[in-house]
Amino acid sequence: MYRRQPEANNWHRFWRGPLPLDDIAKLYSSAKIVLNYHEDSQRKWGMWNNRIYEALGCGALLITDDALGLREEFGDAVVITAGGAETARLITHFLAHSDERRRIGSLGREIVRQRYVYSQWARAVREFYQRLLATRHHLEGHRDGASHQGRGHRPKFTVLMPVFERILGMREAIDSVLGQTLADWELIIADDGSRSPEVQRIVDAYRETPGVYVIRLPHRCQGAALNAAARLARGDYLCRLDSDDLLVPEALEILNGYIERYPEVGYFYSSRYVIDEAGDIIERHHKSIPFDSALLLKRYIANPLLCWKRQDFMAVGGFREEVKYAEDYDLALRMACRFRFQNIEEFLYQVRYHSGRRLSTSFSPEELRLAEAEVRATSGEALRAALAMRNRRSNE
Repeated sequence: MYRRQPEANNWHRFWRGPLPLDDIAKLYSSAKIVLNYHEDSQRKWGMWNNRIYEALGCGALLITDDALGLREEFGDAVVITAGGAETARLITHFLAHSDERRRIGSLGREIVRQRYVYSQWARAVREFYQRLLATRHHLEGHRDGASHQGRGHRPKFTVLMPVFERILGMREAIDSVLGQTLADWELIIADDGSRSPEVQRIVDAYRETPGVYVIRLPHRCQGAALNAAARLARGDYLCRLDSDDLLVPEALEILNGYIERYPEVGYFYSSRYVIDEAGDIIERHHKSIPFDSALLLKRYIANPLLCWKRQDFMAVGGFREEVKYAEDYDLALRMACRFRFQNIEEFLYQVRYHSGRRLSTSFSPEELRLAEAEVRATSGEALRAALAMRNRRSNE
């Protein structure tokens, strides 16, 4: 464009010389509006401009072009524009509404302070280093014939706990893992972008607990958080524990007995109790039933202790992250195409209800019904085809 229209190349009329780094905070803090644009190379690599963190950290109102995940990460703390006349309209609007500018700017500053200060980055790097170190010790211990209970011990179970903006029951859920009668476990807490300071305080209280690891992720969905934790897991078996539910003290010990009895099984599920907000058992009749593929096509095995052989879980790609409402059901349908299931008669899991409905979902019964119907029409079709193939082979 500049070659065709040299007169358009007049950016230099705005040039004020280089800006010392120490003055950036003064500039952003005093500006009524900060504009941001991502270069093509940043978009290619999925990066965000540093200006986002710097301007928001100074409490500035930021108007920016869109970038992958930006809207999901910062929500109403950034103003996203498609450019052109829309940008001009937004500038005019916010120049005339100082209270709205300050409100949005304060929201952005709080998010940056909670999630992106250097001390948090340093802690994340330290945790990553510790995991690398533990893996190295494990590999060295395996190579040198060291005791399997040594420092680099690879646990039998990895408990995956997704967390998002929930406080009630979280400490009890974590403590139910720490109190297991079988100690051969690790716990990975996957925070799916919580912004609550109280959630952070609870999680931070366990960061130095042996066997407990915390990862912070941009907010996407529960399935994405579980997949991220599963990729870091060292256990041969993965157990899911929602952050307001509980494992009974003998859960992993009993589960381990079933694994030794059925080593070929890739998917275990237990009986469950229902507890109220205070942790008191209010329902005792949710007993697991023997697995039936045809029955799974009609309804889901809901909310027991779920345990997957890690290699089988990864073989189907884990959770489909585009499935938001019935990701467990979708996974069960896909794993049933290839792997064996086994019910556990004992009551190993306590699922928490609140005022007659689950705390872990804000979806209406109708939304969940439609979601399960959609999953049956996609992953269920694959299971139907697999069952038909098995029937043909057995007849032959």
